Amino acid sequence: MDSKTMQFSRFSVLGLLACALLLPGYVSAGQQAAADFAEQEYPALSSPLVPKLTGTLSSTGSDTLHNMMMLWRREFVAKHPQLNIQIQSSGSATAPVALIEGTASFGPMSRPMIMAEQRRFRNRFGYDAYAVPVALDMLALYVHQDNPLQQISMAELEGIYAQNRRCSNQPAVTRWGDLGLTGAWQFRPLAVYGRNPASGTYAFFRQRALCNDDFQNKVQQLPGAAAVVRAVSLSVNGLGYSGFGQQIAGVKMLAVSKDPGSAAILPSAEHALSGAYPLARLLYIYVNKPPGQLLPVAEREFMRFILSAKGQQLLLSDGLVPIPGKLVSQISQELGL
Repeated sequence: MDSKTMQFSRFSVLGLLACALLLPGYVSAGQQAAADFAEQEYPALSSPLVPKLTGTLSSTGSDTLHNMMMLWRREFVAKHPQLNIQIQSSGSATAPVALIEGTASFGPMSRPMIMAEQRRFRNRFGYDAYAVPVALDMLALYVHQDNPLQQISMAELEGIYAQNRRCSNQPAVTRWGDLGLTGAWQFRPLAVYGRNPASGTYAFFRQRALCNDDFQNKVQQLPGAAAVVRAVSLSVNGLGYSGFGQQIAGVKMLAVSKDPGSAAILPSAEHALSGAYPLARLLYIYVNKPPGQLLPVAEREFMRFILSAKGQQLLLSDGLVPIPGKLVSQISQELGL
């Protein structure tokens, strides 16, 4: 993201790709191989003997990670039934505030913290919030199932969403005919949907597709990932961006090209890890971890489960991609898992 406004996590998609290149069976294999990889390639993160955990943990942050936090909680609390994990998912922007105020143990985010967020955290605690990458996600472009369009370019997305179109000088796109559709579709106006500014998905899409330009006023900004896809399913002229795992009946995904002259690529685990899909991103859970210290035992054990083979396999059920085992090894060493 813009270096003046965004503090990159020490982990990035590029770093994840470097790890993936060391795992030759993973990129080319699809979901079943990803599940096999989770079993065979992840480091042993079996929990040491600890008493049954009690008390309350809390999570505040990303709507994109809401389903996964619920899945991880369900599996983990089954082993520790006296532990309560409360989850609020109002958007990534709420995570830093909750961590700074001490009202959350975990801050799921679909983007890295911006510099101002880290600065406020550092002013409060004297060190940065600690970013733990937990999954690889892809933003998908959804249209109504009856729409004949099959693909779209990043430049065309800018023409649809951006006010000033400063990435590529793409002409404004207002009708489906501007994207090459003919007949009855040619003069139909686009009904455009996206996330609201509290969302990390909003920030990621704005940076990646719009060169941090402002959104056009016509974009209907919705508070949840599922709400965007649902709106598209109910509008024959609809187009919106949301997570790969949000697909429902009534919509279809478009293949996306980096530029009008390159091949359009559908989102998939293979294309995300190879770098071919232009809207892949890491998802994070931020925690308050003082340098040189371990997390409190309940927080540490929950993170151990999320990064375990079982925890990473659960990602596949929500349309997300497990992170490579070598990256898990690095994180687990830093967290003392």
